[in-house]
Amino acid sequence: MSNKGSTLIEALFAFMIFCSVLVGLISLQATLNRSYKKIQHDQASLNEVETVREYGGDLPYIIEKVLRS
Repeated sequence: MSNKGSTLIEALFAFMIFCSVLVGLISLQATLNRSYKKIQHDQASLNEVETVREYGGDLPYIIEKVLRS
């Protein structure tokens, strides 16, 4: 009888460890995804600023100038 109880406790302990690892991996993936999106947004903003500096003017003017070239 005590052997069955011990097996149940071991199984629950293993399941608890599995759930902890799973939650840790999911939260890590969410953090990495959020950081990646922030980097993409910052890169897009930087590209826009550099384009405005290079060509001058506002965005419609830049598009016309590029299309005419």
